[in-house]
Amino acid sequence: MATVGDGMEAFYARYAGARIVAHVVEASEFRHLSAEDLVRVRDGLASIGVKALVAADKPVNAASQAWKDVMVSGSPRYSIMLVTPSTCVGK
Repeated sequence: MATVGDGMEAFYARYAGARIVAHVVEASEFRHLSAEDLVRVRDGLASIGVKALVAADKPVNAASQAWKDVMVSGSPRYSIMLVTPSTCVGK
């Protein structure tokens, strides 16, 4: 799993039994990446075996069908993208 933003809030990984192997520190920069840069990020993550990317907010240039919003009572909303070579992240 890879995370975006403050990694200290990634408690959900432990509950899911997942291991965080990559982290995008600058959430605001990630949120405004171009569609082409999102493809590069996704491909890079896939190349190291990442299966999912979790962010508080999905990128503004991401295809909505590539991301799923997850809301749990009492917790913030998260956006999750399954990382596979065929995932379409552009508009």
